[in-house]
Amino acid sequence: MKKITLLLITILTFNLANSQEYVELSFIKSTPDQSVEYDKILNDKWAKLHQQRINDGYINGWDVWKIIGGINEDRHHTYVIATISDDPMNRKNPGLKSIFPDMTDADVDLFMKNNRASRTIKDAAYTMVVDKYFKSTDSLPNLMTINYMKVAPGNEKAYEDMETITFKSAHENNPNVAGWGLLKRIGRYGSDLYWNYITLDFYANGEDWHNQRNQATQAPNKAYKKIQGLREHVNNETGWKMISLRKE
Repeated sequence: MKKITLLLITILTFNLANSQEYVELSFIKSTPDQSVEYDKILNDKWAKLHQQRINDGYINGWDVWKIIGGINEDRHHTYVIATISDDPMNRKNPGLKSIFPDMTDADVDLFMKNNRASRTIKDAAYTMVVDKYFKSTDSLPNLMTINYMKVAPGNEKAYEDMETITFKSAHENNPNVAGWGLLKRIGRYGSDLYWNYITLDFYANGEDWHNQRNQATQAPNKAYKKIQGLREHVNNETGWKMISLRKE
């Protein structure tokens, strides 16, 4: 009996130590002149459905970031939706009618039709959290800058180590930055990918974001030059937190 108990404790400890968090990213573009309608759909229906998914333990969180300047029709996407989970393949959800019991099948069909008309899913990507840091865990900061990175095959480990050593430690001591994260793209590989890593810079408010952006550029040090050789910073964009859901 003692051996069985010890085995169970060992297995449990191993699983806890090796738990991995994943983030599914959906890149959405609202239909021209339909941004207000899509915002309403997200708040009135999808937020309530995903809150129930969180409460049921299917996912850990659901966040909607509205891209600043996203009304520009030339933009690839105007929203980034992040679904956070321990299992990226878990697609379980209770369904709209369980959340809104007064909805008929016809109501659901009409809602889905309006939902499709109000937006286009431009792309989706699965990522795993390599590392992250937040000054406060009470709530998600209000602004997030997404940095899209391209890392050459074979440089992944060196790049991850350099991001953690150089940028994470720098952000921990930066009064403007409220948090930082490093995500690695999974499920798609190859040299033709536009990006395969993302870094996230979080800010509590617009003033901190502007202060960080307006800092005087310093001469690159040896560590910065090294990380520049490991990755290409292909693009960046900033979004404001529209919806952020965690377990109630």
